[in-house]
Amino acid sequence: MIDELRALFFDARDGELTPTELGERLETIQRRHGDADSPEVRKQRREAVAAYHDFTLTIERHHALERLARALGLGDDPEALDPVD
Repeated sequence: MIDELRALFFDARDGELTPTELGERLETIQRRHGDADSPEVRKQRREAVAAYHDFTLTIERHHALERLARALGLGDDPEALDPVD
C-alpha cells in the first residue's frame, strides 16, 4: 500500500491530478487494502483532498501572477519583480 500512496503523492506533487482525481485514486487504494468506508479512513481521504485542493490553489495563484505580470508587460517571472533591499 505504501508504494501506491507514494506514487499518488508524487503524481499530486507534480500537479498531474485534480483534487477529485486524487480522492478517487486514494479511495481505490484504500478499498484494495482495507475498509475504505470506515469513519477514520473517510476522514483521512477528506483531509488529503482538502490539503491537495489548497496545494492546487497555490499553484493556480502562481500561474495567475505570471499571467498578470505578462499582461502588465513585466515579463514571465513575478518573483523577479520583488524589490531589492
